[in-house]
Amino acid sequence: MLAFSNDYYGFIFRATQSVELFCAYDIIGILDNGKIIAEGTPEELKAYLPQGEVQFTFDNSEEFEKAKLLMQDYKISIEQEDYKIVVFTDGKADTLSKIFYKFHKNNIHIQHFAELTPTLEDVFLSMIKEREEKENEIKS
Repeated sequence: MLAFSNDYYGFIFRATQSVELFCAYDIIGILDNGKIIAEGTPEELKAYLPQGEVQFTFDNSEEFEKAKLLMQDYKISIEQEDYKIVVFTDGKADTLSKIFYKFHKNNIHIQHFAELTPTLEDVFLSMIKEREEKENEIKS
């Protein structure tokens, strides 16, 4: 990754295990095989991923199982032992409202929920994967 800060008059090359350390910089460039494939502020890069993720936690296995059945029309990720479901959406408030309504209508109690925002690492991995997929399509 490539980072630029107004505090410095040049580019700073960083290699780190924690991509989130780049949030402190004004502009970030994502490099892949020596080419800049994306650049922008941390917020601009995070906006690249339009999907929303909402994590719901339920009180017990019964509530959890009912919720899992209700969310079968969505792409989900589950943490069975913690009674958690992450629902992947289009990120629109209307969609989130529909999900909450489904739970309410079916008397499913939500212990906790959190809207998850993408990290710079999510963006980085997504862009690299997307580029690799495009290259593989061209080769095929």
